[in-house]
Amino acid sequence: MKILRYIALFSAFAVQVSFLGAQCVQSVNFNTWSATGAFNSVWTVQAANTELLSGINLNFPTMFVGPDTLINVKVTGTFRVEDFADDDYVGFVFGFQETNAFSWGPAANSSMTHEYYLFDWKKNTQNYLGWIAQEGFSLNHVDGNFTYNNASVFPSFWVHTSSPTFNVLQTDYSAINGWVPNVYYNFELLYTPTRAIIIIDTDTIFDQSGCFEPGLFGFYNYSQAQARYLNFNYELYVDYQIESEDVCLGDTAEFYFIDTSGCAGANAFSNLVSFYWDLGDGTISNDTNPTHVYNSADTFLVSLIATDINGCTDTSTKSIYIHTPPQAAFTSSLGCLGDAVNLTDSSYLPMGIVESWAWDMGDGVGTDTVQDPSYVYTQSGTYSVQLIIETNAGCIDTVESQVEVLDPPIVDFSFDNACSGDAVVLYSTSTQALSPLVSFEWDVNADGVTDYSSDTASHIFNAFGTYPIELKVYDQDGCRDSILKNISVHPIPDANFFADGVCFNDQTQFLDSTSIVQGGIADWSWNYGDGTIENYSSASGVFPGPLYEFLSPGTPAVKLIVTSDSGCVDSILKTIQVYFLPVANFLADTSCDNELTSFTGTSFNQSGNLSGFNWEFGDGSSSLLANVQHNYTQPGEYKVTFSVESNFGCEDSVQKYVRVYPSPTTAFGWLNNVCEGDVLPFNDQSSITQVTPGGDQIVEWEWVFNSSDTMSTQNPVYPTSSPDNINVRLTTWSNYGCTTFSTNTASIFPLPNANFTFEPSCTGDSSIFKNSSRVVNGTIETTFWEFGNGNVSFQEHPREVFLSTGNYMVTLTATSNKGCQDEVVKEIQIPETPVVDFTLDPIDGCAPLNVFTENLSSVNNGTLFYEWYLDESLVSNEASPRISIDNDTVIPTFHRIALRVVSEKGCDAFLEHETRISVLPRPIASFRMKEREVDKFNPMVEFLNSSSNAVRWFWDFGDGFTSDDFAPSHFYINSGKYPVYQVAWNTFNCPDTAFSPSWSDPRENTKDRSWRLIVDPVTTLYIPNSFTPNGDGINDVWFIKGFNEGRSFELEVFNRWGELMFSSTDFDASWNGLMPNSNKYAPNTTYVYVLRYETSDGEEKETSGTFSLVR
Repeated sequence: MKILRYIALFSAFAVQVSFLGAQCVQSVNFNTWSATGAFNSVWTVQAANTELLSGINLNFPTMFVGPDTLINVKVTGTFRVEDFADDDYVGFVFGFQETNAFSWGPAANSSMTHEYYLFDWKKNTQNYLGWIAQEGFSLNHVDGNFTYNNASVFPSFWVHTSSPTFNVLQTDYSAINGWVPNVYYNFELLYTPTRAIIIIDTDTIFDQSGCFEPGLFGFYNYSQAQARYLNFNYELYVDYQIESEDVCLGDTAEFYFIDTSGCAGANAFSNLVSFYWDLGDGTISNDTNPTHVYNSADTFLVSLIATDINGCTDTSTKSIYIHTPPQAAFTSSLGCLGDAVNLTDSSYLPMGIVESWAWDMGDGVGTDTVQDPSYVYTQSGTYSVQLIIETNAGCIDTVESQVEVLDPPIVDFSFDNACSGDAVVLYSTSTQALSPLVSFEWDVNADGVTDYSSDTASHIFNAFGTYPIELKVYDQDGCRDSILKNISVHPIPDANFFADGVCFNDQTQFLDSTSIVQGGIADWSWNYGDGTIENYSSASGVFPGPLYEFLSPGTPAVKLIVTSDSGCVDSILKTIQVYFLPVANFLADTSCDNELTSFTGTSFNQSGNLSGFNWEFGDGSSSLLANVQHNYTQPGEYKVTFSVESNFGCEDSVQKYVRVYPSPTTAFGWLNNVCEGDVLPFNDQSSITQVTPGGDQIVEWEWVFNSSDTMSTQNPVYPTSSPDNINVRLTTWSNYGCTTFSTNTASIFPLPNANFTFEPSCTGDSSIFKNSSRVVNGTIETTFWEFGNGNVSFQEHPREVFLSTGNYMVTLTATSNKGCQDEVVKEIQIPETPVVDFTLDPIDGCAPLNVFTENLSSVNNGTLFYEWYLDESLVSNEASPRISIDNDTVIPTFHRIALRVVSEKGCDAFLEHETRISVLPRPIASFRMKEREVDKFNPMVEFLNSSSNAVRWFWDFGDGFTSDDFAPSHFYINSGKYPVYQVAWNTFNCPDTAFSPSWSDPRENTKDRSWRLIVDPVTTLYIPNSFTPNGDGINDVWFIKGFNEGRSFELEVFNRWGELMFSSTDFDASWNGLMPNSNKYAPNTTYVYVLRYETSDGEEKETSGTFSLVR
């Protein structure tokens, strides 16, 4: 529920005058009421006994109860809470039973019997000592004894836990349902023996049914100070129900006030002294729930008049409508069997409406309840149809009428079947039922459109398939019938076949590939183009196609004619291939066995191209190339077979003999491991196989050294001068000119080149020596190191520790795998290692912890460089840095700090401090404001605590107020910008601070918005138009209300002659109607006011108007 709080402020002034004279009890005297509940309650009667103020905040409920016993009553009034700080319960009780002396107190935990209905309203949800009360409304039936202590009271009155003694009937809790301080709220209670309705302003809060007893009414307060109640009134309230507002003439009208049985009947009359009915036609009744039969049709006003024991009177008046009975009637359409008969209601009634129709179709089956139904009869004939109508007054009339249903014609047709593209003839064979046939409608496309309109039709279907044909036939009476049949249009086959080309003398295989969408092929006829025709039938079984051998090569034309099993025919003519055979032949040269023998094909072909070749060389080898070279590995004579194949698969072959001569096997050797300048001798090791008749021998040698020097002796000697490789080639020739050669490389081995690199380390560390000796040919076999400090090593890459700084002569001797040696000497320098040391302070604390370092490291010569590590991560290169350590966990963390120092020569030292740094975790302070709009109308801000890992909090609201609550709410007295911040501490007493985020405000720049809460100022003025200074405590003074926040304010009141009657600069001042410097009231007339004031935006304004003084 949304309470319109600001409108309510204006409504409160209106209540003071609008109900005067309308209430039975117009002016209450609160001095006649009594306090009950908590013994120490404070209720103050004010404003000439017409206003009531609850002035103390108590932990136990208190009530202020009137003297009158009420039922069948409407109670109205106004209340307002004038305390911004508190946020507890206000409300009222009703049906209150006087149960004790009203002295509920702590003496020996005294108890009190409570019996009443309680409506209470809480401002905010609140946790008090673990008991949670919720914001909003509740309605409860309290009936039981309660001890004066928290355990007895808090579960019921504070928490609203339902129980046998505290029955929670209804609730309406939400974060927007709490009351607002200094806002007037009008309430209304309708209380009858069967119903209790509670209204705040214009919103119905609760509507509760039940059996209610008469009882007292009182105002309720629980832990809430400064609750004001005023404008209290009550009046008699009676109501009744009519069984039906619409009644048929001659029927009984029934009126219902209350159920006379049970508590409701007894309670209804407990406060009534008179009670009677005026039934509107001159009839008076004193019955509780009368019945009546009216003699004429008309509208009558029925009144219930009651007076209670307090002299209050109420009248409840309602209308009842007496209706004239209707006249039922309907019309119907002519019906043919199978068609719907339409029935149309034509009933007449002078008053009211027809609410129901009951149709009986007369065939023992059909009924309907719509106004104008349609009905399809299953048999022809004459039927008596009945209609019964009933109006909204319950008036009923019945009518019957005859409906005739005729037989339709008997429809049928026949047709001829055909192949696709042929005409199909359709013949109507329909006969009449009662009257002659007059029209025919053929639909051959199944599209609902008539294509032909005679009794016979002819139609061509271009595509095969099954077609739905519909024929509709009409007779002279308009009756019709139709029939739908499917006809078949057969497809024409698609003749086709396949036959691969064949070589001459081979048979051609014909494969039939004829297709047909529906049905099958019955007959085939083959014409081979050479005078031969063959016929085949499906009756002979499965038939893929015939085999046929043509008598000569060429391209004969073959025709196939096919006939389907439905008699549809198609044919196709194709040309096929009978290929010529190729003629094979080749040429070959004579060669040596170490050379390629060339074979050249000389074959030809008339049909297509030669695409396949196969050579059989007589030595087990073969080739598929057209022209080929072949390397015979052995000399001798070979039979060669050459086969060719055309691209159509036709073949031929030929055989011939070829001779191959042997070639020499060339080889030589030399003396290995020759050094630079030695003589290198070579010896011939060549040979030749004896195959050819007449003999085979080597007759010539040629030596080539490094592609330039040549010798022709069989075993030469070659002088060397450098450590190079010598490339040697020997070529030999046979007596048949066959030749081969052999190549190899002879090596002259070089001396190695001794060399090394080194990485000198600081004193006490290992210096690294890396052997970089090389040899042009071969490998370094051994190394020997002399370090100049008396130490030696045979390692390839040794390490040596020099204990003193200075210069050292290092010698390396390298030996190759061929026994050659080389030596190198180098001088190295060993630099100094620095000393590292440092201190830390502090070594523990809250995150983020700043640790200060003092560097005590040193070196004799040069400058030092520094690397500080936190848990192995580099954090600084300063000499003595400040190291900040955070902790985003919920437990203490421990950290290691280490220092590495490096000299100008690259010598370094490393030290990790023996003490671990202890960093305590910090909480995360965080919060937000629930309210997005804060101004003087709604100055209460609820702060939502979103901090984590915290156990204690401090809030500074920016206006001088603070709090240590978990999630406080704060009321801002003045508008302005407030820097709000929160400090949170965890269990380690470590703090964190968060500043308030602000809502976007286009009037503020981003920097200001980032940390301020803005309470918007409001200037709102309400000026009444009259007042009545007659001393009755109601509307006795004229004043201006609203918000001004202490800004400049000046008010002047003048009479019609311009005389100043009243002036003030106090915003809260009021004029009591007295003339200046007199105790006499000013006369009844209209007065002028002039108002000058400063708005919340600082703007100076002036306004004027008039109001009336009425006494």
